[in-house]
Amino acid sequence: MLWVLRQLGSPLRYLMISQGDTVLRSKRMYDFVIPAAIGVVITILSWRFNVKFGLFEDKGVIPNIASLLNLLAAFYIAALAAVATFDRKGLDDRMKGEVASLKRTNKRGSVVIIILTHRQFVCYLFGYLSLISIAMLSFIYFSKIIQVPIIEFISFSGDYWVYIKSLFVFLFFATFANLMITMLLGVHFLSDRLQFMDDPSV
Repeated sequence: MLWVLRQLGSPLRYLMISQGDTVLRSKRMYDFVIPAAIGVVITILSWRFNVKFGLFEDKGVIPNIASLLNLLAAFYIAALAAVATFDRKGLDDRMKGEVASLKRTNKRGSVVIIILTHRQFVCYLFGYLSLISIAMLSFIYFSKIIQVPIIEFISFSGDYWVYIKSLFVFLFFATFANLMITMLLGVHFLSDRLQFMDDPSV
């Protein structure tokens, strides 16, 4: 069973990629720090102004996010397929500047550090985006299916619901912020970095 989860969750290895020396000048800034900060801000605003996100409704913030994710999920998968099969000189060379590395376990059970190429990094990036967008869509649609038990739980939780809601808002919007930031990073690689990967002066 573990190997099934390992295979299906393999795009999550994107979060394990290391690049940069310090938190403020590394990939961790994009993956964790900025999304968490955005999640905190949105949580505080929702608490302060009692914002309703419309999880169980046809219109609202979360339904609109679901509509956006429907479009983006297809784009992410198409981008992944394009990068994985695209034949271009230099695409399989190691990344310039701060190298991106990933720890993997080889067939002998030893942990090895792999220095990623441009293709490997972008494939992990769009694979991660594909998985997270599908997971968020599944969560939104599944929540509507089981909305009756959820509403009953809200009634049962009483005064604690405000804290549970705050945790949900933080996790949901921090994840969505991570998705958007990672997408912009992917667009940066496709539109800028890959265009100059053969130029030693850039």
